[in-house]
Formats: sequence, structure tokens, C-alpha cells
Amino acid sequence: MESHRRLDLARDYLRGMNKRMSGIDERVTAVEQQIRAGKLTREQAAEIKKRVNLIAQEMAKHEPGKSHYQSVYAALGEEAGVTSYQDIPPKSFEAAAAFLDNWLKTMQEGRRRHQE
Repeated sequence: MESHRRLDLARDYLRGMNKRMSGIDERVTAVEQQIRAGKLTREQAAEIKKRVNLIAQEMAKHEPGKSHYQSVYAALGEEAGVTSYQDIPPKSFEAAAAFLDNWLKTMQEGRRRHQE
């Protein structure tokens, strides 16, 4: 009787593992398709948006009342050689993120120097 119970528990455990593995396989396949299609993943696109927002907010401190998002996206597109940040190839994500990070850092350092 105890051995049947253990077998049932093992079977249930394996079914659960199979479900989880199937879910992982689906996610990996989706990411691979995005990479082959030359599209950023959702996470990468969100990271780019976050950085653009930070730069636009920093720019608004110097020029309040003006929206700076379009100019940041335009500069990013020019740097990456695309018309939309969503067209940045996944292999160029790190370079695009570094471009935005350096821009923000330069702005913040300039503001600190100006305050001193």
C-alpha cells in the first residue's frame, strides 16, 4: 500500500515537472523567434524605455514644460541606425543601453558640477 502511495506521488511530481518544462520550452522558443526576427525582447524594450524616461526627466529639469522623449528616441535611433527603438537588433541592445547610460551619466555629472 505504501509503495502505491509513493508511486502516485512520484507520478504526480513528474506530471508537474513536465508541465513546467513545457512552459519553459514555450518561452525559450518565443525568445529564439524574436531573436531570429531581429526584435528586442519585451524585457530589453522595457529597459530601453526606462532609460529614455530617465533621460527625458533629467532634460525636463533644465527645460521644464517641454517633452523631450521624441528627441531622446531620435538620438537613439540615429546612434543605432534605426527609425524606431523597436527595430534595434538584439545583438545591438547592449550598445544602445550603454549609449543611453552614458548620456544620463554625463547629464547627471553636469548637473552636480553646476550645483557646486
